[in-house]
Amino acid sequence: MKNFAALICIVIVLASCTKGTCTKEVERICTDAVIKWGGTPAADGLGWYISVDSTRGIYYIPTNLSENYKVDGLKVNACLRETNEKFHCMCPEPINAYEITSIRKL
Repeated sequence: MKNFAALICIVIVLASCTKGTCTKEVERICTDAVIKWGGTPAADGLGWYISVDSTRGIYYIPTNLSENYKVDGLKVNACLRETNEKFHCMCPEPINAYEITSIRKL
């Protein structure tokens, strides 16, 4: 009887799920930003990153920045999606890496 009750509860929970309420949807971030060179990662630099607000330290490490956009100081509008990858540096903890879903020069 306990197994039957547990099965009924699981079915009810699964049936009540709607898109976005039971699974984590990946949030997309779209923003104006500046492409920056943070030094070679082999020497504990950030490599190429997307700076949104340098005074507050808001930046993103892209996983797929194309060569056309690897220009220090280039102003862009970029849409990014968080990945499961981590960028390891001499930071207190690894930084999340982001996939560029769209990008254009400003």
